[in-house]
Amino acid sequence: MNDKTPFHTFSENTKNVCGLTAFTLLLLVASMSYPMPLRTLGLVKVITVFILLYVLVINFTETNSLVQNIPNIFDDEMLSEFRNNALLSYLLSFLLGVFVCFLIFTILF
Repeated sequence: MNDKTPFHTFSENTKNVCGLTAFTLLLLVASMSYPMPLRTLGLVKVITVFILLYVLVINFTETNSLVQNIPNIFDDEMLSEFRNNALLSYLLSFLLGVFVCFLIFTILF
């Protein structure tokens, strides 16, 4: 039996997204800090782009699922906590998308 509310499911999946994002950013910072050949640095950037794209898709999918499963999330004042979580999650998705575009730009140019 799955008696979790949509918000609990969203929270559990967001924990995974947060952990994977932190690991990826740590990997990227560590690769930039230590002296490495440019080829290895490029490979690390490509790997981080793929991981961040995966995180972006998961985060966006989970946020859409939360918004669809809680009716009137943007209309009801009593749901302001859920609304704020959804809006911040969309903001995270947007910022991850911008960061991925920046990484792709630095890999290509």
